[in-house]
Amino acid sequence: MEGHIKLHRAILESQVFAHPTSLKIWIWCLVKASYKERFVPLKIGRGVTSVRILPGQFIFGRNKAQDELGIDGSTIYKWMQKFASEAFENMISLESNNQYTIVTLLNWAHYQSREDQEVTTEEQPSNSHVTAEEQRSNTNKKDNKDKNISPTWREDFEIYRKEAEEAYLFLSSDKDFIKEREEFYPGVDIPLSLKLAYTDFWGKPEGWKKKKSSKSKTLDWRSTYSKALGINKVWKQKGANNDSGETAPQPPRLKPITKW
Repeated sequence: MEGHIKLHRAILESQVFAHPTSLKIWIWCLVKASYKERFVPLKIGRGVTSVRILPGQFIFGRNKAQDELGIDGSTIYKWMQKFASEAFENMISLESNNQYTIVTLLNWAHYQSREDQEVTTEEQPSNSHVTAEEQRSNTNKKDNKDKNISPTWREDFEIYRKEAEEAYLFLSSDKDFIKEREEFYPGVDIPLSLKLAYTDFWGKPEGWKKKKSSKSKTLDWRSTYSKALGINKVWKQKGANNDSGETAPQPPRLKPITKW
């Protein structure tokens, strides 16, 4: 297993750090999560299927987790449920069907290291030996370049809002995406849930502020809206029963996802 993750000092004050078992499980989740979109082969019965995994996701199984962590599988699952609860500020979401469970780390961008934004210790000394003439030349080039740079979504809320809206409209019309999400959330109105994710949070200044807190230069809206579906669900029929036999709730209003 290659690569590394970023870990903020704020973890020292978190609920996760307060218990050695939860800390071990949480760090395991961080390093298990995929850093890119990929397809994972999964044996189901006598056959093998491919499961699409997005950045910040991994396939969870109690038995395998127990083998890797040396912790009882039921204990691991209880902590995973806690991580997905409001008490732990919805650190993860669990998408389960009768074959497997996909875990999504909802603040994955905060832990993902981006190699292209870092300077190695070997590069740093050579970069420091720049002549005064080179420095002035580089500065002038940068100034001229900056004058021609158009604002990005980080500087302009309207640019950000349009991207969020276009992504929501695209996903709402993507039949494959809708079908895939409906398999994970039977009875949930996926298009309406996506609309609320946009209108109630991601299309507002609060969502913009949340995105700007990440160091990512690009916006992965497919992943963002997929994760939003794991937190806020709108059922297709008012008063209909969901899979658990409970009465489906009224369409919820989204709330900001805070960094724990």
